[in-house]
Amino acid sequence: MKKRLGFIVNNLTVGGVSTVLINLCNSLVSSSYEIHLIILSQDIEMEEILPINKEVIKHYINYNFDDNYSLKSYLINSLFLDLTKKKSTEVLMLIKQLKLDILHLHTLPKQLTIGILAKRENPNLELVFTDHVLRIGELDYNFYQRVLLGLAYKILYNKYHLIAVSNSVANYINNFNLHNPKLVFQTLENSIDFSKYKIEKQEQQGEREVLIYIARINENKGQKTLIKSWKLCNKNKEDLLYIVGPDETNGQIPSLAENDPSIIFTGSTSDIQSFLRKATIGIYPSQKEGLPISLLEMMAFELPIIVSDIPELTSLIRNDQEGLHFKLDDEVDLKNKIESLLRNRIKKELLGKKARKRAEEIAKENDPVAFHNKFYNQIIS
Repeated sequence: MKKRLGFIVNNLTVGGVSTVLINLCNSLVSSSYEIHLIILSQDIEMEEILPINKEVIKHYINYNFDDNYSLKSYLINSLFLDLTKKKSTEVLMLIKQLKLDILHLHTLPKQLTIGILAKRENPNLELVFTDHVLRIGELDYNFYQRVLLGLAYKILYNKYHLIAVSNSVANYINNFNLHNPKLVFQTLENSIDFSKYKIEKQEQQGEREVLIYIARINENKGQKTLIKSWKLCNKNKEDLLYIVGPDETNGQIPSLAENDPSIIFTGSTSDIQSFLRKATIGIYPSQKEGLPISLLEMMAFELPIIVSDIPELTSLIRNDQEGLHFKLDDEVDLKNKIESLLRNRIKKELLGKKARKRAEEIAKENDPVAFHNKFYNQIIS
């Protein structure tokens, strides 16, 4: 008899979480599961780019999101669960009707209250949370804030079996003692299917350099630093910077480019590989990450990667091995690192080949289907 497996995600906008989840649903659907995908909004652009298997049963819920992600709101959310019960009525009724064996969330910690409330109705329901981001960084909060936020997260994570998408995320969960030792906690690093990433680099026009960053445009992704750095660079007039991804700032960050023709904002695209084939250097200036799928895609195309010196990225891209590190939010340091690679073909090729090899190693070590089959069987038994 098939196990009834439900996934919850905030949305299916273009990004790594949507890619990981859709690929997982499509891979598991032929196994011994009846899969229900519960989407808490109408933002589903990724469905057009990466179609979902017809056997996956989709449910769309207009969930009333709380946009307040302050420390105070998390403390209230974790300590007073019934305050969120009213706005969760529709999704809780659906979960009850589906009679799920496993409820697996790919959301923000705030939405973990949904599973906790659902388990009150069905004590046999097994809860799983995949954590995609290192959430409590030293740069984001002072010591006392980190302690209090860790307490709030610990209450929310307590009922969940946990999966971390990278070693840095796993370390953060361990450091704040967020996992319940009676439940399962494992790491499955994000990876990509290399059969879909054939290196067919387009012929470069002369000495043109093409830099690329693939990510949603928001305050945490470092696009401000990148734009400022690019403007400072001593570059050729034909050099380009592609920033690929949807804008979540209502044009505020793109406006910093001031109509600079060398900076191209592509918006959401279903054909990221066409931009990767043009690129010569990858950039990842984020302030906070997990293990980005788009970073692995850059590595698969043998791009040398310049990353901010946050542990989530430096654990993957080693300095002078797969790429270069720059000091977080330091546009001058990023400018210097970019210029060190411009027109340096030998160094770019050396770093790029190591980057692909590193991404291949991660893919070989991580089989999402085998991992989840074993994980689900373990928590049910």
